[in-house]
Amino acid sequence: MYHWLFKVVMPIKINIFKGLLYAHPNRAFVESVLIRLRDSFWPWAKTDHTQLSIIDNSMRP
Repeated sequence: MYHWLFKVVMPIKINIFKGLLYAHPNRAFVESVLIRLRDSFWPWAKTDHTQLSIIDNSMRP
């Protein structure tokens, strides 16, 4: 979303990493790590970009 704030260098090839973890017993953990590698590791980040990121909190009569 704010990709210009920080330069993130990730030398992990996600598809190869996924293949290496194919037989891992904790599939939920593996899938969560793969999703975070693809999207973002920001805690509590809302990565659904279909919704507006600006909320109007002004008090109007």
